[in-house]
Amino acid sequence: MVLQTAIAASVGLRCYGLFSPRHDGKIALRLIDLSNFSHEWVLDDLPWDAVTSVGVGDPHPEVLDQRLVDAIQQRGLPSNIDHKPQAKAAAVTFLYLYMVMAHGGER
Repeated sequence: MVLQTAIAASVGLRCYGLFSPRHDGKIALRLIDLSNFSHEWVLDDLPWDAVTSVGVGDPHPEVLDQRLVDAIQQRGLPSNIDHKPQAKAAAVTFLYLYMVMAHGGER
């Protein structure tokens, strides 16, 4: 049996995501409906030191890791996002989920 990490969230009916692999050491987010916000992050520049690793098969905590949320907000967001509160919240959520699900060198 193969176990895989998955995510579930409650979202509006018109919400969707498109994912495609990149091989340039970056991750990008584009939010057309939120002021057309778009940003790319260099993976190695994200605050990985704040991620608490959860082992494969181990239960995930039922609450958010506030240390990681704070690190993303302080060190992971572009400076021009402060005047776009909805895009900021979406970017924090996106990065949080991505970073929690990333395992070791598989980013």
